[in-house]
Amino acid sequence: MKAEPNFFTPTGRPIARFGLYILALVVCIVFYFPVAGTLLNKTEGVAGRISTPEFESLVDAMIKISLRTACGIAGILLSLLLFIREPFRNMIAKPWQPVAGRFLMCVGIYVLAVLLKDALVGLATGKPLHFNSAFLTAENADVYLVALSFGLAMVPLQSLTEEIIYRSFIVKGFNGLFSRRWFLMLMSGLFFSLNHGGQDLFYWLLLSVILVWSVIKSNSIIYAWAIHAGHNFYYMFVLGGTSHSEDAMTLFLQDQNQLSLWMELLAVVVTLSVISLKRNWSLTANDFLGKADDRAVSHVES
Repeated sequence: MKAEPNFFTPTGRPIARFGLYILALVVCIVFYFPVAGTLLNKTEGVAGRISTPEFESLVDAMIKISLRTACGIAGILLSLLLFIREPFRNMIAKPWQPVAGRFLMCVGIYVLAVLLKDALVGLATGKPLHFNSAFLTAENADVYLVALSFGLAMVPLQSLTEEIIYRSFIVKGFNGLFSRRWFLMLMSGLFFSLNHGGQDLFYWLLLSVILVWSVIKSNSIIYAWAIHAGHNFYYMFVLGGTSHSEDAMTLFLQDQNQLSLWMELLAVVVTLSVISLKRNWSLTANDFLGKADDRAVSHVES
């Protein structure tokens, strides 16, 4: 059966494509860190001048997240225009497919899975979840609603920015130069680990193996994006640490530990297992050992 172009289909010569994607990656990182950092330094004190005291920390966080995300998106758009010459939508899915329903379903499953994970870890370690009673008061209701509204709008954009930079650009750029799937998985994990300070390298590598597997099966970053967004949303609005309870705008508090970190991989596996049942995905050795662009039209999600 004739294969149709998909998320991993090479365009142009492998070395040239690799070079263009590396240039795109460099541009995005420059925009996301040095450029955003310079602009953020210029916003110091702005939150205090434009908001009331009870909203100052929230407004400051909103400014920082929005500005860095805007810089990241600007870097992506500039890279697509100058180097990659593909539509923005191809960085999300190719061929195009419905996004909203799949994204929201995956986020919901993931957040429930992580909440169950933290409840079980709490019981096992003697540090159960407890309500953030210091923040969840009638006086803080408006602050939480404003923060939640902002998070619902911004968290998907912020996580999409990082997924395109560290997932789409990496796997598309390295594909063809060394297109074995396991290599793309590890390279994505390595760059994503560096984005998080290089800590817990093996955790990020294993997480990337799982997430890039979902990219291979779906010809998209929809499910990796959803899990990324669900993770950020969960730790911004659902669960905070007890050591910073005075700053946490979350429903629950619980100190996280290494057990909780590694158990999160299980929550990701559970989430994608549910998605696999719905999408009729199967797990084979070829998912890891095969070539990323070796996909027949019959395997493309509709």
